[in-house]
Formats: sequence, structure tokens, C-alpha cells
Amino acid sequence: AAAAAAAAWEIDSLAAPAFPRAGRVIYGGGGRPPVPIPSMNQTTSAALRIMAGGGQHAKNDLLSGIYAEFRMTDEERAKKTAGGRLVVKSRMLFALLHLKSAGLIERIDGKTAITESGREWAAANSEFRLVDLKRIKEYADWWHKNVGAKSEPPPTEEEPQSPDEELDGVLKKFKAAQIEDMRARLADIDDYRFERIGVDLLEKMGYGRGRPTGRSRDKGIDGVMGVDRLGFGKVYVQAKRWRGKVGSKELQAFTGALMATKTQQGVFITTSDFTPDAIEFKKNANVNMVLVGGDELLELMYEYGVGFANDNRIKIKSVDEDYFSE
Repeated sequence: AAAAAAAAWEIDSLAAPAFPRAGRVIYGGGGRPPVPIPSMNQTTSAALRIMAGGGQHAKNDLLSGIYAEFRMTDEERAKKTAGGRLVVKSRMLFALLHLKSAGLIERIDGKTAITESGREWAAANSEFRLVDLKRIKEYADWWHKNVGAKSEPPPTEEEPQSPDEELDGVLKKFKAAQIEDMRARLADIDDYRFERIGVDLLEKMGYGRGRPTGRSRDKGIDGVMGVDRLGFGKVYVQAKRWRGKVGSKELQAFTGALMATKTQQGVFITTSDFTPDAIEFKKNANVNMVLVGGDELLELMYEYGVGFANDNRIKIKSVDEDYFSE
């Protein structure tokens, strides 16, 4: 059931980035699965508890206190939203806005301090949710005056998100829709066009310049890309526009072609995926071969802007924290 579109290229591997391996699973922190970072509600409660200890707190000092309270690793601290803001900092800033609107904290000379009402609240509620702030009249009045008029619902029983995270959700849905559109387009393009897409992607990833030569058929290697001036460090690439999953038979043929080369290393790209037998064959092959299935191909095309263009219809501005810390 294969719609055979095939192409392959030699590419310059000198100083080229390592090609990502299909089906890889990456964990940070020495191989352990990632630990959940504090939620919006947990961040809000922690911020008020820290301020209850007294004194005035700069935002970065308060953020450090939250990191310490939850014993967060460097990797967890560095996690960012799609917009590039630190996740926990985004949650903390959103929390401070609501705590101030409830009269529980105040701003003094650019720093934040707890109020007497805040001390009383913290003493009675060591753990609380944003929805609980609705019991405070000052907060309820602020909400209806400044936010409710814009038809936005007040905090609910569900775990809230910061505006950055809500925006992330919208952007992820948009990205998913674009990727599915591209998946459909790849299924309809002709063979040579798919060869050109493979060349463009590898060039964007830093593998040198290339040209598709799938029509010439050079001993099972269907094209050449990015050969360096001295002819060293070649990597051979084959790409197949495939309807069913690619099996071990196709990889055996590619392996035979690689065995006839000096470097014996190559990348097999497909719009589909690979069968379990093919993946097992790749593990035991006597050549260095990387498999890139359809989902990863689409992610790479999106990441490197191959077939995808920047959409500048909207510009989003946020408060410049550095401006106010000068």
C-alpha cells in the first residue's frame, strides 16, 4: 500500500548537530521523571506564607523562597511557558495581583509586604485556593469592577491557570491544527516535492547544502546533499512518502546501500511510521542509522520553519519587570 515516493541524499556531517532519534524519551534530573511544579493555588498560598514571616520582599526574593519551599530542581525552576516566561514566576505574579486585590498584601517602594488583614488570613488559612478569596468583600468588589465587566468568570473550584498558561493552551491548539493541515498536505504532494522538503529541512538543521537527485538512483542512495569540499563526513539520507508503516524490508534495502559507503551512517525519514520489526532491525543493524517517523518529521518541520511561516497577525505585550527594577 506504499505510495512510493523516495529520495536520499548525502549530507555533510562535519560539525553538524546530532540528528534526533525517533521514539526517544527524555527525562531531566539524572534520568528520573519530571516532578510536578507547584500549582497556581499552591503558589498563591506559599507566597502569602513567606510574606507572613515579615519584611518587604522583592519579586525575585519571593520567587527564590517559593523555589526553596518546594525544593525545586534547576530544571523545574527553568521550565518556561510558550511565551518564554518562567512558569512559576508567571504563577507568582498572577497570585500577587489577586492577593493585592484582596487587600492581603501591599506594595511599598517597589516591594511587596503582607498587610494586617493578610496576617489574619494566613493564620486562618495556611493552604487556600484563589476561589476562596471570593469570601473577601474587597476582592469581590475589585473583581466585579475591573474584571467581571469584561465578562470573564471569577476563579472557580477548578485549578486556575495564569494568563501565560491560558495563552499557551491556545497556542498549542493552534499548532496542533497547523500540523494536522501539514500532515494532509504531505499525503497529497508529488514525490519530487517531498524530496525537496527533505533537503530544505536538513539544510535548516545545519547539515549543509544539498540537492535532491532521486531520479538518478545511485546504488540505492537516491540523492546527495551537503558534501563538504574535501568529501569527508558523509551521511546518507532516505525519505519515503508512505501510507502504511515502513517495515524491516525497506530498512534492509537501505542498510545494504549504506554498507557500500565509507561512513555507513544514514537517516531514514518517512511521512508514516515504522513497524516494531523495523525498529528492532534498526537496533541490530551493522550501520549507524536513525529513524524519523511522521510525527517527529512534522515537529521538526514546524520547529525549523519548513513549510511553516511566522504568523504576525497579533502582538502581545506584558509588563516589563526589569523596567521597574531599575
